[in-house]
Amino acid sequence: MEQTYSRRTTIENGLRVALEQNHFFLVFQPQIHVQTNEIAGVEVLLRYCHPVLGMISPAEFIPLCENNGMIDEVTHWVIKKALNQQNKWIEEGLPRMKMAINISPSTIVNSGFADVLNKFFKESNVFGEFIEFEITEDVFFEYSSQTLQTLNELKNMGIKLALDDFGSGYSSLRQMKELPLHKIKIDKVFIDHVELDRDRAFLDSILDLTKKLESSVVCEGVESKVQVDYLISKGDLIAQGYYYSKPLTSSEFKIWYGRHLQNRVFS
Repeated sequence: MEQTYSRRTTIENGLRVALEQNHFFLVFQPQIHVQTNEIAGVEVLLRYCHPVLGMISPAEFIPLCENNGMIDEVTHWVIKKALNQQNKWIEEGLPRMKMAINISPSTIVNSGFADVLNKFFKESNVFGEFIEFEITEDVFFEYSSQTLQTLNELKNMGIKLALDDFGSGYSSLRQMKELPLHKIKIDKVFIDHVELDRDRAFLDSILDLTKKLESSVVCEGVESKVQVDYLISKGDLIAQGYYYSKPLTSSEFKIWYGRHLQNRVFS
């Protein structure tokens, strides 16, 4: 317990200076249309390298950011960096592409969030149609008229909204119907053993539901050809996972992008 408390304190103290001392950085994981092998976009992922402890898992440091009140500041940093990266890739000859960014429920319900975004868009000259916000099912615990109003403001700005890790939480179908969701991301637990009849039956049911909701679908944690072949058989789905690529730094992504285009041309 003492070691756990000491580690937590060390990480919390480090987080307070992480933005100033550039201990945060972004990586990008490609999202691929399974039937055409075309790039649908990238998910923007935050990484934290502590000067003493080394790499810290997001599962460990993100809750600390939420508990100590830093999450809005960190989220704003991620969005600004992602928009700037869009412009850098354009300068390097890459096309604009959709960027999926994870947003905390506490940030979503902030009434000033839309104003902050408008400021960032004007500064970067990158606008909402290239941005997708991923919200977890925890947003339903914060569900209110203010939540719905903020989400509709984002939709009116051209920002697409995706429900992340679908099936891993406690979604209310009524609230899902009311929210302006464009995309649903299916948790990897439903993909892991798709070769098994029971697991495939669950996934079939989820895909049928998302089709009736007229939502785009991203399947996370795709790691094998068996999984890809199954998804191809289910229609125009998007996949994300190590089968296609691990999360990449901006320079690594540029190299991966060139190789991916070349492989598509000669495949």
